[in-house]
Amino acid sequence: MIAWKLSLPLALTFLTLFAMVAFGLGETTEDVHAQTRRTPTPTAHQSAVIADLFADFVDEGTPGAAVLVSREGQLVYRGSFGLADLDDGTPITPEMSFHLGSVGKQFTALAMMLLAEQGELDFDDPIGVYLPELPWGKRITIRQLLNHTSGVPDYDTSKSLYDALLDRSDTPNNDDLLAVLSERRRLTATPGQLFAYSNTGYDLLGILIERISGQSYADFMQETIFAPLGMTRSFSAPNRPRDAGQWVVHSYTVDDDELVAYDEDDLDGLTGSGSIYASVDDLLRYDRALFGGQLVSEETFAEALKPARLNNGRQSYYGFGWELDKEGAYIAHSGAWLAFQSCYVHFLDENVSVIVLLNQDDEDVDPCDIASEIAALYNFSFQ
Repeated sequence: MIAWKLSLPLALTFLTLFAMVAFGLGETTEDVHAQTRRTPTPTAHQSAVIADLFADFVDEGTPGAAVLVSREGQLVYRGSFGLADLDDGTPITPEMSFHLGSVGKQFTALAMMLLAEQGELDFDDPIGVYLPELPWGKRITIRQLLNHTSGVPDYDTSKSLYDALLDRSDTPNNDDLLAVLSERRRLTATPGQLFAYSNTGYDLLGILIERISGQSYADFMQETIFAPLGMTRSFSAPNRPRDAGQWVVHSYTVDDDELVAYDEDDLDGLTGSGSIYASVDDLLRYDRALFGGQLVSEETFAEALKPARLNNGRQSYYGFGWELDKEGAYIAHSGAWLAFQSCYVHFLDENVSVIVLLNQDDEDVDPCDIASEIAALYNFSFQ
């Protein structure tokens, strides 16, 4: 679960105000300017406290973050801190794209909901209906993949599966994953027996999207979600746009006590478990559409927020690409890939979202801790 963290000092000082300018709260695009005119701006105190949160680990020469708070789909706070490119000193702005890591699972889940509304699938269909190559496909449902209760092994924890992927290709893709899984006769658990987080399971959902739609995962996302919503700075790896270098943030990790760019991984070709790049500005457009009922019906989205029902009757609090609060107050997800870290929290009754994207993997910095600090400024809490 997401951890709670005590608030940092709230003092409003000259240095804090300087930090707000030096780290850049970001330039606004025309539509975000319009949003700002229609909605309350954060108080000087709230803006200063948010700047303080990042001043602890960001300075003028380090990687940083982009942050967004929205209410009812309208902008409340929007900021950026630190550098997108350490070599040329390019500052991060809210228009720049970060890899979302596992926060991208909600886009895979959304695609399944869209296909369900088109009558192309049912959440309780066995995946073997669409992927007959899998020897255990008739035992697992789409819903179980979405809920992480399928028993499909995760290549992050199964060395044999990971090695089998890299034996097929130095840069395996979804076809390689399907071929490897087709040769494996055993699951790690009986379907429906327990919750076991599985990136493999969500990549199988990515394969289902491709098999059912007849499009690549990247093309489906572009044509069905990103383009209709005007998310012009969003895309799915490995289809990196040629000009993306101008607006895609580099991520940085520490190697031999130095920050080095970490922009590619051998498993970047697997899509479904977390291959989405997006800016906080684009996520505002997405947030407005998703929670405004513009993407799927209220009835369909309610399916995404149901706890999973295990075989023994107990509930597991993971929906379709979202971790669920047991009290129903919020939904959330964290993500990490390359050296990117992310956190997306949405408070359901109030329709408030907090999004934090980082381009560094400092083990002492948790984006969900930061998100909870920011939420507390607006009188919301999660843990």
